[in-house]
Order: sequence, then structure tokens, then C-alpha cells
Amino acid sequence: MNGTQLLGGLFGAGIAIGLLAICKGLRPGPEVTPGAPSRWTSLATRLDPRRLTGQTPRVAACAAGAAALVAWTGWPTMAVIGFLALWHLPRILGPDKVSKHAIELSDAVATFAEMLRDTLSAAAGLQQSVLAVAPLAPEPITEPCGLLAEWIDEGMPLAEAIAQWADQVADRHADVVAGCLIIASRKQSGNTAAVLNAVAASAREQASIRRRAVASQAKPRTSVRVTICVVLALFGVLMFGNPPFMDPYDSLLGQVVLAVAAGVFGVALRWMDKILHPEPEPRVLTHLAAVAAARQEVAAW
Repeated sequence: MNGTQLLGGLFGAGIAIGLLAICKGLRPGPEVTPGAPSRWTSLATRLDPRRLTGQTPRVAACAAGAAALVAWTGWPTMAVIGFLALWHLPRILGPDKVSKHAIELSDAVATFAEMLRDTLSAAAGLQQSVLAVAPLAPEPITEPCGLLAEWIDEGMPLAEAIAQWADQVADRHADVVAGCLIIASRKQSGNTAAVLNAVAASAREQASIRRRAVASQAKPRTSVRVTICVVLALFGVLMFGNPPFMDPYDSLLGQVVLAVAAGVFGVALRWMDKILHPEPEPRVLTHLAAVAAARQEVAAW
């Protein structure tokens, strides 16, 4: 290892330590009830480094990998390139966990709505039906439904407990179920079972559509993975098998060219990732818990 490579390794290690210090030192501020976020607010939220505070092991692993790449190649730009690559590639190369979770969540909400429908059809009261069904809820809403039963047992008003349950699940169909149950708890509607049946059918259809979309994306996803693996394999072969071929990148101009090429490749991968991992569907109702609590205070006053 020559002096340039040693200096590059120290440079990468310094960047890694700096990233760890930033992520460790920052803490989320006090919660503020958000309104409708604008595009710039959403962008600022995504770029907020405080979002990394709960992912210290992942940040440490990526920083260590980036430092190792800098020490191996002697290229300072590999500190940034390596960190970003190690951060994003597992998501692109790995299974589509986001879509899988969305499908499972839609199915679980549909099952919960059907269970409530059947219990209400047996002439049971709304609160008794919720308490009877909540412990039997399927994954991935088992924990929110367990909390729902605990809140009701502790004496929390039914409407407020259901609203907090909807915020815990954070799904558009769960919002509709919560809205239906809140209205039924206030107005004693006799059509609650029919509405729950319609919501369950909608959630099942949404899950079916998502499954077909994921299946249709299997071929493009495989093509993306093959492209990435070929590029990484070619880079490794050139570095190990023919090091003189990579010597031009040791210069300042070579580092600039490497950064531009990596940036173009990264933008293309990000574009592919956005296509293969669409944004989750927006919720129908938000902050139901705050609204229910406010109405409860007005009613008590």
C-alpha cells in the first residue's frame, strides 16, 4: 500500500466517523401536529438526517464498507460512492418487501372487517364485537388490534380508541373501517355490517391488483439485478485482473470522471427503483385520533 492509498483510507475513515457522529448526535425534535405537507416539506423530510438515528448499525456497516473501498482503491470518491451503493443496493437487489407488506396489510384489514361484520350480524354490540375480534386479528395488524382492546378495557372512549388504531395501522382501508366504526358508535347505524362487507371486498380487490402488478414486474426486476451484478462483476475483474487499466482513475480528472459516471448510473438505478417500488397509496383519513379526542373534549365541555 503506497502513501496515496493510505491517505485515501484515512480520508474514508474520517468521513465514516463523521457520518456516525452526525447520526448519533442528532435526535428527533418534539412532535408537531402536521398539516397537509407540500412538495418541499416532503423533500425536506426525506433529506432530514435525523431519519437515520434509528438505523445506526446500518449506517455503521455502510460507512465501514465505504472506508474499506477507499483503502483498497485509494480513490477518495469511493467514500461517497461506496456508502450510497451499500445503502441502496440491498433494497434494489433484494425482494420487494414493501409490496409484500402492503398486500399482507390489505388482506389483514379485509379479514378484520369480515370478522367484525360477522360478529355484528350475530346481534352483538359494537364495543363487544371489537373486543371479541381484536385478539383474533391476523398479522400484520395483531399488535395494533391488541392495543385497541387494551385501550377499550382501560376506559378510553370507543371512537378515540378506534381512531388511534387507524393511525397505528396507517392503511387507507383501515381508515375506512375506522370511519365506519366511529360513525356507528355515535349514531348506532344499522348498516355497519354492509359497509364493512364492502370495505373488505375493496381491500381484497386491492391486494389482488397489487399481486398482479408485482408478478408483472418480475421480469424488469430481474433485468435490473442482472445489469447491476454484471457492472459490479466487471469492476471487480478489472480491479483484480488488470489493475493498470484502472490507473487513469488515480488522477484528479479520473476521479471527476468516475464521480460523473457513478452519478449517471446512480440516477438511472434510482429511476428504476422508483418504477419498481411505487409510492404507497395515500391514506383516506389522517390524524383521526386527534379529531376524535377534540370531539370528545367538546362533548364533555
